[in-house]
Amino acid sequence: MTDPDDRELQTYLDGDHPLRARYRAESGETPPPALDDAILAQARAAAPRRRARRRWAVPLGLAATLVIGLPLGWQLWQTPEAQVAFTAPPAAPAQADAMAEAGVVADRAAPAAPPPAAKTGDDRTRMALSQKRERADAEQRAGPGAEVEARVPQALMSAPAPMASRSEALPVIGYHGFGPARFGDDEEAVRISWGRPLEKSGSEPDHCAYLLPEPRQAPPGIAFMLVDGRFARYDIDTPRYTAPGGGVVGDDTATLRILHEGRIEVQPHKYVDGGAEWVVTPPDGGTARLIFEIDAQGQVSRWRVGVPPGVYYVEGCS
Repeated sequence: MTDPDDRELQTYLDGDHPLRARYRAESGETPPPALDDAILAQARAAAPRRRARRRWAVPLGLAATLVIGLPLGWQLWQTPEAQVAFTAPPAAPAQADAMAEAGVVADRAAPAAPPPAAKTGDDRTRMALSQKRERADAEQRAGPGAEVEARVPQALMSAPAPMASRSEALPVIGYHGFGPARFGDDEEAVRISWGRPLEKSGSEPDHCAYLLPEPRQAPPGIAFMLVDGRFARYDIDTPRYTAPGGGVVGDDTATLRILHEGRIEVQPHKYVDGGAEWVVTPPDGGTARLIFEIDAQGQVSRWRVGVPPGVYYVEGCS
């Protein structure tokens, strides 16, 4: 026998049960049209407000970009690198090559300057005559006692020249001394006048010593002698410096005779065979002396200027 419940389940599964038919009838129901219309109306009313809020995002973003970007760009423009890069753009490689090639061609085409002609004895003599005439004319216009002032500017008489300018112009040389340092001044005055380091040298520095420019060179070019601690003379062995009244290392005796006519006393050199020492008296007749050492070929090998007795020390401070 079959259970009644089983028969009812089988009837439901076969689709013949009344409950199954009722379920199928109820499953086709839909929401009322009025409800659908209410929902759609509310959705359409809310949609425009959301779109209006989104339209403000773009203008706000652009405004923020301008506020931040413009000051930053202006600061970058103010930098020197940016201005140079804008005002002077680099030349194109082709243009640079063309300019370089043109420069090379111009250098090749330009004739080389001829080397300066060596001065002969006649040239030096003519130069000496010209210097003597110019000096005589200047002394005649200025009157007596003006020679030292002409060679020693007032600025140098009162204060030493700056160190930076000494490499551009030679110091003032005269019978008075060296620049603002006068013969008879102490060691400090010489150091101030030179304006650069000086090394003290000598076997008896308290009695006789030389102040030599640093770094040491051979020959030194210039050397300042101190006798008993006082400025007595300076020695020159280079053509860079011109003696008072004219004459440099390498000049011949004919040139010296023209430059210092009537004020020269010739003495034999103590150590150079065939040499001599030409002692020149200042134009004003002071106690200082200018002494040229002449070698066997009749040319100036060195000269010194100073006051007695130190100016006559042939051996220096040896």
